[in-house]
Amino acid sequence: FFHFVREAAPTFGDRAPVEDAGLYFSTSSQLAAMTPQGVLDFTRQTHAFSFWGWGTALTWMHVPWRAVPEWKLTAATLAGLRLLIIPSAEVFAAEEVPSLEAWVRAGGTLVIAGTCGSRLGESGNFERINEAHSPLAALIGNDPAATVSALGKGRVLRFNDDPGLPFYLAADQRPTMLDGFRQTLATAMAADPPWSLSAPDVPWHVGLTPHWDATTERFFVDVNATRIDLTNDTLEPTPPVSFNILLPEALRGKRLRVHALTPDDALEIGSQILDDGQLRLTVPPVNVYASVIVEATPEPQ
Repeated sequence: FFHFVREAAPTFGDRAPVEDAGLYFSTSSQLAAMTPQGVLDFTRQTHAFSFWGWGTALTWMHVPWRAVPEWKLTAATLAGLRLLIIPSAEVFAAEEVPSLEAWVRAGGTLVIAGTCGSRLGESGNFERINEAHSPLAALIGNDPAATVSALGKGRVLRFNDDPGLPFYLAADQRPTMLDGFRQTLATAMAADPPWSLSAPDVPWHVGLTPHWDATTERFFVDVNATRIDLTNDTLEPTPPVSFNILLPEALRGKRLRVHALTPDDALEIGSQILDDGQLRLTVPPVNVYASVIVEATPEPQ
């Protein structure tokens, strides 16, 4: 495998992950739950568990996402995202609201799940505050019962019950709970362009990770098997899968070459250009890992 990595490195080049969604992470919310003897309730760490639950669900639904720490909630960070999820972040600093509001008004979609912004920050000793005085109140709107509210060109979805926490705590039942997250995302992104990666029919246990190298204009989707039998120390190959990618502007209208790099046997990748700027890829079973590469190729003379 290391030999494969050395051989593939020049092709991978300066590729960077493609991320449509952001998941807000608040260390202040974790700190607010600390006592002199440790976490207030170690078995139910609301923000951290919800963060991990949402992160797992997004990964299993093949939604490209990244963590957005509270100290990086800036206009530059939000600029490349279409969706931001704030999962049960009791602490939300008022100074973070202007850049967040500007991003939503410009067309971003914000999901506020669970109790958010109900405490002051560290400088306020994490004091509880009335919901009407929460820094997020201006984004939520005047109707506390509203699930979706428009804000400029964007929208805000408010869920009193945060699905991330029960999803994390459910363990073995998680795959059966994914439909609820899919409905949430369908509501959030209604009428928007396709995701960078659309894979509703790919099983949750198949890993899909998109990357883009702007220098070489190559789009990658890493496909990896994740279902491990710990008793027998074996890895189950992926089934054949099909999914769509949203072609970057640099690749649209060009003759494309689609191939795969893998430490396994060579793979024959199927492809079909769709009318809405998407490319449908079909990948045969992968034993461990394969990187599907889409790039432009010169037109024949």
